[in-house]
Amino acid sequence: NLSISTEELIFRDGLADRYYEEMLANIHHAHPARAWLSLLCFKNPGMKILEVGAGTGGQTLRLLEEMSSDGMMKWEQYDYTDISPSFFDQARHKFQKYLSRMRFKVCDISKDPTTGQSFEPGTSDLIVASHVLHATDRLDDSLGNIRKLLKPGGKLLFFETTAPEAILAFAFGLLKGWWSPLHHEERNQYSPCLT
Repeated sequence: NLSISTEELIFRDGLADRYYEEMLANIHHAHPARAWLSLLCFKNPGMKILEVGAGTGGQTLRLLEEMSSDGMMKWEQYDYTDISPSFFDQARHKFQKYLSRMRFKVCDISKDPTTGQSFEPGTSDLIVASHVLHATDRLDDSLGNIRKLLKPGGKLLFFETTAPEAILAFAFGLLKGWWSPLHHEERNQYSPCLT
């Protein structure tokens, strides 16, 4: 069968997984976040963390490695979420050594997570959103939904590409949700990058 969807091609054989892991391992991307996270874990080793749009887990891997350095897990709970549960089986395999402290849950952060999505308000010390919020229709609504889940004084670790030339548009531009007409707010007409 020569008919294959764009999603099947990009996610087949771990292609997207390898891309995200290599991109997120780049020293210019990884070091500042890892250094900050290390200090945050020192201050609060019982952190409850929620990652929205975890997808292939490229960012998750870097964070879990940092929070578990020196053979100690310096965090209490990690909620690995995505709008689709299709990533969860591979993630459970990938993060086997951390499973005792991980939960896998469906979350559409563009909708209120405390209404019909089984999330409790004000329960996360840290929320991670890595290269995901550009895919939501209304950034202000998504950020408001994230805020609902944070404890008072909680933190948001927010990664987004802001330079369209830094993205592999010839590949990711074929995915649903890439182009701005699908969004309800003004975006760059050539990419989903946030300003």
